[in-house]
Parts: sequence; C-alpha cells; structure tokens
Amino acid sequence: MNNTDNETQKTNAGKRIMAFVIDVFLTILLAMALSFLLSMALGAKGRTQELNDKIGVYEAEYGVKLIVTEEEYDALTPEQKKAYEEAYIAASSDAELEKMYRSLVRLMLVTVCGSLLASVLILECLFPLRLGQGRSTGKLLTGLAITDRNGGRARLAALFLRALGKYVLVFLLPGYLYTMLRYWTVSSVSLALLPVLLIAQLLLFFKTPRHTPLHDLLAGTVVTDYTPDL
Repeated sequence: MNNTDNETQKTNAGKRIMAFVIDVFLTILLAMALSFLLSMALGAKGRTQELNDKIGVYEAEYGVKLIVTEEEYDALTPEQKKAYEEAYIAASSDAELEKMYRSLVRLMLVTVCGSLLASVLILECLFPLRLGQGRSTGKLLTGLAITDRNGGRARLAALFLRALGKYVLVFLLPGYLYTMLRYWTVSSVSLALLPVLLIAQLLLFFKTPRHTPLHDLLAGTVVTDYTPDL
C-alpha cells in the first residue's frame, strides 16, 4: 500500500471517529427528550411518588431514611443502623411495595431502551433514508456516506439492520456492562462475552482496510467519502 492510500485511510478513520462522536451525542440528546416525553405519557412521575410515599410509611414508623448512600449509612449510630435494618426487612417483606418497585423498574427500562432505540432508528435509518444519500447527521457534517459493499446506495433493509446493530453494540451492551459492574450483578458469562464483543468492535474498526465495525459487517454496509452520484 502506498503513502497516498495510508493517508486516505488515516483521514477516513479520523472522519469516522468525528462522525461517530457527533452521532452518539445527538442520539443521546434525542433519547433524553423522547425519554422525558415517554415517561410523562406513561405516568412515571406519579408512580415514583406513589413508591416514595409507600417507603415513607416505613421511614416514619422506624424513624430512619431508607434511601441512603454508603457514606450516610456509615455515619449512622448503632441504634440507627439497627432501626434501618429493621425498616429494610419490613419494607422488603411488603409484597405491594415490591410489586410497585418492579413495575417502576420495568417502566424505566422500557422508557430508556425504547427512547434510545427510537433515536438510533431516526438518526441512523430514517434520516439517511430521507436524504437518499446514506448520511447521518455526523456523516453529513464530515463528508461521509453509508453505501453497500459495492459502493451503491444503501437500502432500507441494510440501514435498518445497521441501526439495530449499532443500537445493541454501541448503546445497549456498554450500558448493560456498566449496570452490572455498578451494582455487582456480574455473571461470569456476561463478564467474558461483553468485553470480547467490545474489543472485537474496536479491532475491526482500526484493523480492517475500510474501518468496518460489527454493525457494518452485519448489515453489509461500508462508510466511505461522500460522492454526489450516491
């Protein structure tokens, strides 16, 4: 490979990274807006208040605050810790409270994951399809375009599959891994599989000639410099 090819690949990689950062930033912004609207429509605020009111019954009965940080718990006196543990056991045994908590968690998951998925489909599938040039906002700003492997225009099915792959690999899996590590709910299979997928994604991007990550491989697409004939 000559020096011109090397420089072209380096430039393309830099533009790809810039486009990726722009697209992720816009996706998160749109997802936050959609999540807010969806949570309002599904009554998340009211459900949260009902849950807090239910918890407040036990807090008032035992004279402690149940939702505390680790530092706040460590600062409690032995008597307060005993009251906290009794309140926690009592609250944990409340079937209605458990049902309310699980319902709110499911609602939050649906809201966050659904909003992210909708945002990715809008920005990575519908927007490029509407332009007719295979260009997300980030690629539009950096002079790139999504094409099929032969350099032709990417079709709806390919853009849809690519968007789904990007949603899973770029947003869902890293978020899932962070949640597991944050709350120490890590299974050995997940701990081994998720980093492998993330490392594979990075290796494919930096080591393949066209900087082709997993979601492009799955969809049969590539990202190239934009040309007017697309």
